[in-house]
Amino acid sequence: LEAVECAIRGSDPRAGFEIIADHWLELLLQSRSDALDDACARLNQAFGENPEVLMVRASCRAMAGDSVAAALLFDRARSAATAGADPRRMEFIADLCTILVADDRGAMAAAAARAEAVLGDRDVVAPRAYACALFVIGWADSRLRRGPSRGSAYLESSVHECTAQGLTEVAHRARQNLAFAAAHAGEFDRALAALQSAQAVDDPS
Repeated sequence: LEAVECAIRGSDPRAGFEIIADHWLELLLQSRSDALDDACARLNQAFGENPEVLMVRASCRAMAGDSVAAALLFDRARSAATAGADPRRMEFIADLCTILVADDRGAMAAAAARAEAVLGDRDVVAPRAYACALFVIGWADSRLRRGPSRGSAYLESSVHECTAQGLTEVAHRARQNLAFAAAHAGEFDRALAALQSAQAVDDPS
């Protein structure tokens, strides 16, 4: 977020937009949605509306419980000019936003499938975004029941990737959700191990 402020002060819109595209998901999952929304609003005010930044703002407003603003921002993002934007990354961000804010299970499932298909493309998905996206897709799979163990497999991968990237809060959330997903899949040993791991983080003594 400090780097975004530097980009605004330095009149460097490309840097500001790239920082948000690479790091928005980790900020959102680490309970920084208010600060992220403010940074995105400042970017759009300084440099004009960017569709990726509008989508991120839609997710922030949805997390705040403001569904009307979230829907309006998402619609504006879809109709905004896309000159200079990578359409693959923009669609990836749109799909993750849909997973997080959609009420329709069909739309959520389709978005999860599309996001999953491009996870391995590092030209589209930055390493820290990859670690967080594993969590979001695993969270979606565990609720949509797309397979008996798909959700728990993605969440377990997210625990390892987030830990490696230093995203401790997201890793902890992934452990908690892994316990839930594994239990629902009947994988009780995996669920117990995830629960014990989460408790160990809560109480390191």
